[in-house]
Amino acid sequence: MMFATSWSSASNLLPLFALLLVTGCDSGYQKINGKWNYVVINAAVGRQVHSINADVGTFEVLSDPSYAKDSKNVYVNGRPFVEADASTFELRGRDGFAIDKHHAYFLQRIISGADLGSFRLLTFPYARDDEHIYCGSLRIPVESVEDFQVLKKGDAGYASFYYSTDDLVQRIGKEYSQHVVEADPDNFHDTRIIAASESGVATDGVWMYEGPKRNGAKK
Repeated sequence: MMFATSWSSASNLLPLFALLLVTGCDSGYQKINGKWNYVVINAAVGRQVHSINADVGTFEVLSDPSYAKDSKNVYVNGRPFVEADASTFELRGRDGFAIDKHHAYFLQRIISGADLGSFRLLTFPYARDDEHIYCGSLRIPVESVEDFQVLKKGDAGYASFYYSTDDLVQRIGKEYSQHVVEADPDNFHDTRIIAASESGVATDGVWMYEGPKRNGAKK
């Protein structure tokens, strides 16, 4: 699944189809004259070739073809994902989740505090570890982790981005007032930005959720 992240300007809500209109469906990693490149088919300017200086001998495109890696780097849509550890980096499904020896990730944003040993995916956009539930990279303050159930799968083509604690509170709810977010609003690739889907329906046995947001109705 290709999300609208790495080749896009900052936006609070980025639909998948918007990225495809810009890049085209034939964009991807291509080996040209013995070297790996990321080729973008742009409806406005045509074919663009971006050299990625990858190690040819160890380069591989991953199961989600927007991702690749070599012995030293992970690449997302042709850009180095510098925070990721290439030797241990693994995709978890095709909806933007990944993990390495340091962090779990959603759309290249760090899932802060996730326990790597117990981290696992639920139905999109939710994941969990032994102590917490996550919607994308955002930890949800649920009443009960063990009673949490996903009732409806979310739309994997959309993601929303949150740059501060105030942003979370204003757009989702006051239950996120203790969630510290200190991202650079001028750097869309800052891994501290929260990325979450606003779709998907779940319950924790007490509250109902749409994405990460309590909808105000108890089960």
